[in-house]
Amino acid sequence: MSDAQKIIDNLTREMPEHTPGPWKVTGQTVYNPDAKVGNIAFIYCKSTNDRKSFSDDEIGQANARLIAAAPDLLEACKISLIFTLALKGSMIDPTPEMIETVNEHITFLKQAIAKAKGVLK
Repeated sequence: MSDAQKIIDNLTREMPEHTPGPWKVTGQTVYNPDAKVGNIAFIYCKSTNDRKSFSDDEIGQANARLIAAAPDLLEACKISLIFTLALKGSMIDPTPEMIETVNEHITFLKQAIAKAKGVLK
């Protein structure tokens, strides 16, 4: 097991798993068409104070799309963390600025994964 995989496992151990992707959006409902479970989320978001319906609420629809993208975004963070850790380990004569930038990316990705898994609030 790679060091990157150990870090990901430590961030996510003993955390309940989410409904696997892909997640889809229809109207206000976020769901997995392949899962044997009910809907993942029903969005009650109203971004406007007038009487627009959800189908006219662009911010609410954007929120639903972002929620539906969550499994893909989490996987992208995991892959990016593995890549960034490998990059850090293979840098030849890195400048202090390069090391700082890579470390910032690693911290950001770890925090995003931990937040998605409920470890970091």
